[in-house]
Amino acid sequence: MKDLNLIPKSYKLKSKKRRQKVLMVLLTCAAIFLMVAAVAFPLQQKMKLLREKENLDYKVKETSDYYYVEKQMKHVEELYGQIEKEADRINVSGVKVVDAIEKIENSLPEGLFINNFALSKREPGAKITLNGVSQSENEIAVFVDRLRKSNYFESIMIKNVKKAEELGERQPLAKDNKGNKIVSKPMSNYNFEINVDILH
Repeated sequence: MKDLNLIPKSYKLKSKKRRQKVLMVLLTCAAIFLMVAAVAFPLQQKMKLLREKENLDYKVKETSDYYYVEKQMKHVEELYGQIEKEADRINVSGVKVVDAIEKIENSLPEGLFINNFALSKREPGAKITLNGVSQSENEIAVFVDRLRKSNYFESIMIKNVKKAEELGERQPLAKDNKGNKIVSKPMSNYNFEINVDILH
């Protein structure tokens, strides 16, 4: 018996072409997917590595900041230790010299200046000799009064006060109504020496 093929050849060709088109589309999609995956995976890895790098950079910065602060703290501690040692060295017979200097400085009136500060041991305590210059005797009296009121010093004695030579030239201040120059009086200074005793 002879096989009869009732399906026309044109239909078979169309069906074959359709299958080929579908196959081509699938192959193209697969190729595009593979290309996208090939590009996306390295990009994803790169982004991940960049994030890790940023994280590591931040940790390195934190660490370096910590070491910098720690180094600064050690430096400050060393300076503080040096200051303490120096303060202990200049303390005489249990007297805290820094405290004495502070009391003297706080007692200075305007126009009075200390030129020399000498410290010597005394049992008990210490003796401080102050040499300076003042614009007037009144300022010396104010200075001594303030030292006494500080209640820090055991005794305060003015050893001497001497009027220094007149300083500066006479300068014309103005002219009177006749055109004569009015000349200022030159300033006089007073040199002094004061001894103070400290027991504590």
